Amino acid sequence: GTASIGNFFVKEFVLRGKDLHSIYAGTQQEIMPSCVISLVHFMAVGARVTVFTAEVMNNPDGMGWVISLGVSLVTGVATRTMWKDKVVFKLSMGKVKPNNFKRLLAQSKYQGSYPALFAVFSFGLARLALGHPMLPNDAVGWMLLGVLGESVVEDGICKAFELLKLVPCFPVNTLSEQELQERASKRSNKKNSKEGADGASQTAEEDAVTADGVRCEYLAHALANNMSSKFGELPLWPHFTSVMVAQFHMALLIIIFGGGLNFVLGFCEEVGYRGIGRAVVWWPIMDNANPCGGEDW
Repeated sequence: GTASIGNFFVKEFVLRGKDLHSIYAGTQQEIMPSCVISLVHFMAVGARVTVFTAEVMNNPDGMGWVISLGVSLVTGVATRTMWKDKVVFKLSMGKVKPNNFKRLLAQSKYQGSYPALFAVFSFGLARLALGHPMLPNDAVGWMLLGVLGESVVEDGICKAFELLKLVPCFPVNTLSEQELQERASKRSNKKNSKEGADGASQTAEEDAVTADGVRCEYLAHALANNMSSKFGELPLWPHFTSVMVAQFHMALLIIIFGGGLNFVLGFCEEVGYRGIGRAVVWWPIMDNANPCGGEDW
């Protein structure tokens, strides 16, 4: 997903040249990679916590989530410290290496795991407000503590790797000015051939476009080769938007896979969708004396 987002951004924004840059001048276009990649990570973490929550709600005695947390810790550290990429780099004989978009994803993970717990906590607060126990069973509480602990330990290990300079480095393939010009010229000729250009001599305006194309080629190369490239820092609103979009989907899926709204909010003590009175994702019309409805209600 990160690779697809990065390729789309380079193709549709970085390499489009002067026309697109002038349109988006003075706007917040630069935060688009940060916003979208952060949203992808928030959604992925939310999906993982949703699966854990639904599992312990339906099967409190199951311990599959513990194994999943352990695997997530190991793979998360290997990915975020770039050691998995180092292995891939060696196996591919230097042909595959991480780019700036992967570094951006690794940085967003420092803050992406904790908001996923907010959606689960919101159900606990709703249950308390309705006069029900905060948690449907003790396993949910242990699961939440496990997810929180795993996130803290993973962040701590990754930060220690950074401080101790144990994160591997990758060679940077630099391009000369002539190579950048050749790439820009090739891309410009390809664009002109599609537009039916007749091969006439370049005008001053076309020279300017080519010069802008060289700059675009350099930016694209920097993004692809893990060179110094700054992404726009996210202001409050994209942080809030990304978190809320992920949590909305989490709440919806927890209700669907967690046993229905009646069970999630504490009206029923057993998981199930029996009877027309049992809600799935909407608020049911319930009999106060028999909120779970039974078989016939």
